[in-house]
Amino acid sequence: MAHALTAPLGSFESPRLHPSALRGWAGIETGLLHLKSGPVALHPRRVPRERLVRRLMAARDIPTALLIAPTGYGKTTVMSQWAERDDRPFAWVTLDASDNDPMNLLAAVALALDTVEPVGWEVFEALSSGRSDAPTVALRRLARALKARDRTCVLALDDVHVLKRTVARQWVFPIARALGPGSQLAFAGRSDAALPVGRMRVQGSSVELGADDLSMTRSEATALLRLAGLDLEPDQVIELLRRTEGWPAGLSLAALSLGAQSGSGPNLDDFAGNDHFVAQYIREEVLAARPADQLEFLTRSSVLGDLSGPICDAVLEARGSADMLARLAHSNVLLAPTDRTHTRYRYHGLFGDVLRAELDRLEPGRAGDLHRRASEWCEAHGDMQGAIGHAIDAHDAQRAGRLLWGSALEDLARGRGEVSQGWLSRFTEHETRSQPLLALVSAAGSLAAGNLYEAERWTSLAGGASDGTNLVEAGVAILRAGIGRQGVTQMKIDASSGRRLLEEDSPWHPLCLFFEGVALHLTGDRVGARHSLQDGAHRAAVSAPMVQALCLTQLALLSAEEDDRERATVFADRARAQVERCGLEDCPSMALVFAVSAALRAERDRVEEARADLRRSLVLLSGMTDPSAWYAVECRILGARATLRVSGPSGARDLLAPAGAAMSKAPDAAVLAEWFEEVQRDVDVALDSIAQTDWSLTAAELRLLGYLPSHLSFRQIAERLFVSPNTVKTHARSIYRKLGVSCRGSAVDYARDAGLIDVVGDEVH
Repeated sequence: MAHALTAPLGSFESPRLHPSALRGWAGIETGLLHLKSGPVALHPRRVPRERLVRRLMAARDIPTALLIAPTGYGKTTVMSQWAERDDRPFAWVTLDASDNDPMNLLAAVALALDTVEPVGWEVFEALSSGRSDAPTVALRRLARALKARDRTCVLALDDVHVLKRTVARQWVFPIARALGPGSQLAFAGRSDAALPVGRMRVQGSSVELGADDLSMTRSEATALLRLAGLDLEPDQVIELLRRTEGWPAGLSLAALSLGAQSGSGPNLDDFAGNDHFVAQYIREEVLAARPADQLEFLTRSSVLGDLSGPICDAVLEARGSADMLARLAHSNVLLAPTDRTHTRYRYHGLFGDVLRAELDRLEPGRAGDLHRRASEWCEAHGDMQGAIGHAIDAHDAQRAGRLLWGSALEDLARGRGEVSQGWLSRFTEHETRSQPLLALVSAAGSLAAGNLYEAERWTSLAGGASDGTNLVEAGVAILRAGIGRQGVTQMKIDASSGRRLLEEDSPWHPLCLFFEGVALHLTGDRVGARHSLQDGAHRAAVSAPMVQALCLTQLALLSAEEDDRERATVFADRARAQVERCGLEDCPSMALVFAVSAALRAERDRVEEARADLRRSLVLLSGMTDPSAWYAVECRILGARATLRVSGPSGARDLLAPAGAAMSKAPDAAVLAEWFEEVQRDVDVALDSIAQTDWSLTAAELRLLGYLPSHLSFRQIAERLFVSPNTVKTHARSIYRKLGVSCRGSAVDYARDAGLIDVVGDEVH
């Protein structure tokens, strides 16, 4: 039987001639004329696949060409376009299941080859002889005839997946070997199961085009859509390519779906795997012929984004899933491996959508149980994101809340707050309010962004909905500590309370230790503060880099207070390096890290670096709508110190003004008050000095001026100021010039008379 098929849009299944097996050998002469044609002309609205044709043309000296991909990838179209371009004739056979009978297969191939150059009547005589060894005799005669031929050709076998392995190896490949140099055997089909592909690859005897190669490019997709009457914007084409993954059939179906829409223009949001055109095509072309066990596996496993034998066994409560996946992938059912060992797979996006719709249709309510088991498996194997996603898909808000709370700090501490917020966006406002752990995740995100009002609101809701478990009570205490509305003493109490309620391996321990350390430091317990901060930095090293950076920053302040500038610098540099290494430069809560770095760099006259850090700190601080009082005051005090040294007292005064107002919200932070008074005094002195003179001495020059009356050498002064001797000399010359003097002694006298310095013996005040 011979017939021609015409495909829609000519994009994923092209016109072809289908010579099936001869049924009555006695009537072979009458059927022969109808079976001697190659593929009929291509659909006039086909999309040229020029890049693929060129690749096949360039490989004409390679004995075998393989075009193997799932349904709808345009294998026949590409092979037909190749036939149009190649100067060799194509002997084309579209196979069907009946061609697993050697008599039928050999008759179809012989007839196709006879259209290129006669193979001899003796081949057909053997096929019609009725002898038991007729196939063997016919094959021997056909091979002899092919070896004697003058013309090269391409024997194209379409739908090769219908052949059994033994049939292909016993009857097809002897013919291929007989074709001789310059000729090729081309296979197109959904599966290469019948072919010795591994051997051909090792021998370098095949050129292959798979699904990745046959997927459409942006220009090909644009051409296909335009042929369908759709002139989409470039970003719309890219979006369709993303959704269809370049699958030609998917793009053709998208064109049909979008073209059928009513309205002013195509709405891409209405096209997905549940589209009627897509679902119908996949049901007919992929699912209809599947046995019941495979269909059940496909639909039930469709809840998984990442498929492997172990997770499928657990979720489907079955055995042998790894073997099932391998068999399905080998049969090319829009299931692609995601690793080189072919142990993990994923469904094509549109195919997965259809399978999930089929699951809901065939087994209503089953998806929830499958997602719940998938969540349990992912959690047990350390895949927290997968566990959260499946819990949400199972509509298990309580489980999702527990998992989200367990991973929220790591996400926030790595600058990935949008991950937690993305999960939260899948819940309704009511669900988030009624599940205390979900409310706490929202509160933590608000706290990290410096929005205390929202953090307070969500923490209050979590407390009101609390189930009394240690997990929830600990979370409420930790968030209250972070908010710090009741002062640093209460912050320490809340943080310690939260830490005692936590499991030993809880990821929230480092944050508790940071809050404890800050509270102890600001209330004067420096020994206790150092212990908590060091423990927090150690625990946070891997899981919470943001918390580690904050712990190191507060340790830098402790060391600076003790005049251990070298150790302070080490801590500050480590904190800053952690921020850069983890890409946290734009996180608002890192303002303190840059403020401390700016202050310490300014002390060492690394002016440009200090200014850059100061700018970064102020930008981040301004992004916090309502930061904790102690945090805002620390940032502004340190910013004022840096500003005083690198820019002058006016800018420092402007930074201190809001800090003074915020001090009232941290009345028990005695150390913070001392820092504020100290820097305020330095700013006032500098402002007075500038007001009494028109010398415009810089902050760095004013610092050096205080050391000039001593007996310290410039080198010794440089050591105390953490700058180079050359820097001291440069600043000294600038001071002499501005004061109108020529030496160090004259500068001291002038400054003392002007009241800039007060010298008692060798001490400067």
